[in-house]
Amino acid sequence: PVFHLAMDMFELVSVIVFTVEYIARVYAAKEDPKYQGPGGRLRYMSTFLAMVDLLTVVPFWIEVAVTGNVITPRADTSTLATIVKCLRLFRILRFEKYTHAFTSFDDVFRQNRDVFAVTGFSALLMWVFLSAIMYYTE
Repeated sequence: PVFHLAMDMFELVSVIVFTVEYIARVYAAKEDPKYQGPGGRLRYMSTFLAMVDLLTVVPFWIEVAVTGNVITPRADTSTLATIVKCLRLFRILRFEKYTHAFTSFDDVFRQNRDVFAVTGFSALLMWVFLSAIMYYTE
């Protein structure tokens, strides 16, 4: 219980710091010439890194809004808690600022998105086709 409380406190402090940092960056976005003018902050908020930063803090605040608990008294194993904890994995993407590998990964996806779309559609067709065959063979 003590370790759980310490980790919850660490998470609370971290999320507050990240939330304040995000709000400060959105507020200061108009200082960048790319985001000046009407809708500049919205343009900044729609960038990849800004959306990743938002997705890192939103699951925590959703959990707080739904449960009403900032610090959980015990480990929660409900479905909602599991989903929120999975969404917290978006925090890993924050490391893109420090690693060029994530940038390369993003560039590859962006350049090959049509190939990924065709591959996904083909996989979906195969799944449906093979499911129908399986249905008729049973």
